[in-house]
Amino acid sequence: MSLERILLVLPDAREARDFAAMLAEVSARKGEIVRAGSLAEAEAMLLQQRFDVAVLDLDTPDAPGLLGVAVLAESAPDMAIVPLARPAREVDALKAAKAGASDYLLKGQLFGTLVDRTLRYAVESRRATRTLQSSGRYFRALIENASGLVGVLERDGTWRYLAPSVHALLGYHPEDLVGHRLQDFIYPEDEETAAGELERVASAPHARTTAGMRFRHHDGSWHSFDVTLENHLDDPVVAGIVANAADTSERKAAEEALGHSEEQLRQFQRIEAIGRLAGGVAHDFNNLLTAMSGHIYLLSASMAEEDPRRLHVDEIKRGAARAAALTRQLLAFSRKQVLRPRVININAVVGDIGEMLRRLIGEDVELVATPAPDLGSVKADHAQLEQVLMNLALNARDAMPDGGRLTIETANAFIGPDHPRRYPYVPPGPYVMLAVSDTGHGMDEAVRTRAFEPFFTTKEVGKGTGLGLSTVYGIVKQSQGFIWIDTAVGAGTRVEIYLPRVDAAEDADLPERVVTPPPVPADGRETILLVEDEDAVRALADRVLRRSGYNVLVARNGVEALEIADKFTGTLHLLVSDLVMPQLGGREVARALLLRVPPPRILFMSGYVPDEFPSDEHFLADAYLQKPFTPDVLARIVRELLDVS
Repeated sequence: MSLERILLVLPDAREARDFAAMLAEVSARKGEIVRAGSLAEAEAMLLQQRFDVAVLDLDTPDAPGLLGVAVLAESAPDMAIVPLARPAREVDALKAAKAGASDYLLKGQLFGTLVDRTLRYAVESRRATRTLQSSGRYFRALIENASGLVGVLERDGTWRYLAPSVHALLGYHPEDLVGHRLQDFIYPEDEETAAGELERVASAPHARTTAGMRFRHHDGSWHSFDVTLENHLDDPVVAGIVANAADTSERKAAEEALGHSEEQLRQFQRIEAIGRLAGGVAHDFNNLLTAMSGHIYLLSASMAEEDPRRLHVDEIKRGAARAAALTRQLLAFSRKQVLRPRVININAVVGDIGEMLRRLIGEDVELVATPAPDLGSVKADHAQLEQVLMNLALNARDAMPDGGRLTIETANAFIGPDHPRRYPYVPPGPYVMLAVSDTGHGMDEAVRTRAFEPFFTTKEVGKGTGLGLSTVYGIVKQSQGFIWIDTAVGAGTRVEIYLPRVDAAEDADLPERVVTPPPVPADGRETILLVEDEDAVRALADRVLRRSGYNVLVARNGVEALEIADKFTGTLHLLVSDLVMPQLGGREVARALLLRVPPPRILFMSGYVPDEFPSDEHFLADAYLQKPFTPDVLARIVRELLDVS
């Protein structure tokens, strides 16, 4: 199609020249381009000449708003109109298109092929519309080529006509539905809605309404539609109610998936907040336990075996040990514990702990392991993964009081856009999946959403701490993994864990670090700088180290520690410092002291490990003391570090 005559209604002559030149570069056939500097001038031209298309600048002074489009349309009904607008006035251009313009163009976003294609489309569209309207075939051509469900209903809702698109959307041929009522193929719960909307539309001329309804597909499934009904009963050509329905099944499925994903994210954020609180509580509690356990140890060491008070002291020691175990679980949940990550195969973890799990779950629970033969490697703490399996197995056993089956699976997985575990906060990529399933009583949704919260439990009082799954959660997250629970009441529970797959050779088994100190630590003569902001812990450590003969320099914080070190002119042999302190932490103190000649040994102690603390296994194993600790442990590790040549 060629553009024979083009009318440019552009006040700016230079813009008109540039527009014409741009179009001339790409048009195969040179059409005549005429410029009008105003709307009035364009009207005068249209009285004498015929144009295929008019390009109207919406900034033309005498053509405000949609007035210019209306004037041109009235002056030349057969001419296509294309508004030209600044990007800031794109809304006006859209309104113009709805009011009768064929398309629109935006200044600053023009290039030859776009302009040429837009104008040609506008002219062709206008000509096609005129042809259809004049021949009386417009209505039928529109509905028979529609992508949505289009049809005509009698007043009582009986289908009189359906477009061929019904076959693609619902699997029926039009003749299968013609003569049947709309309500005959609607989901039972939506029948009342459909009947009400039909009655409302049929009762008022030209009435229009839109409602959501579900239609039965030929295969028996249900598809969601937004159905628009419009009353044309008084139109002699239509004489019915026109129905237009758009299939919204995919959109609704996407909305449900998004809602589920958002709920998962909210749950994740809530657990993260609880984790930060738990980590802080464990940190403070560990300081208290350190002082308590230390003084209990010293008291016990000073008592004779036959002292009747020893029974009470031993009970206090056992209580302190149980409290320490609880704080370790809280640290696991809050991801502040010390891990020894190395490259391992999860199948090996399952194999190592399999026999123990069989004894743990009892003879009435069948243990089934299905490890993947080509399983990839992950970087994680072997012992902590064993703890994960043990906690999950214990939960599964409790969910099957009458026996059942516990299944442990491993598999390689790739989390991509199509994976059911694909959420916005889960990085796509290769993972190793560890799944633990049971045939127990399952959980309802309210319980499932709180399953990872610390101290939340559905067991009887005294039957559990509520820290089992929260510990699992912490270990998995600290290993850069993700965990989900699929469960339903009466349908069992499946816990899936995804850990990032690594392309590296498995690490050799690490020998257990065995410390065999002399019965009484050797007397020390070295100088130790002790830095601890908690008064009770500082006093205990100072007492223990002085009893062993060391010269102890005591600081209440990192700033004071550096001041003491600057004034001390002798050899500083060892730094014993809390890791987390206000203003200046243990790492900053260590960095400064390591510049001394000779540099001191470094021993960090803390109730929890901050997120950014280095995870090097050797460093953590030899220079880190987890609170709470007892005096003998402190004395032994100090002596061990000082004896390293």
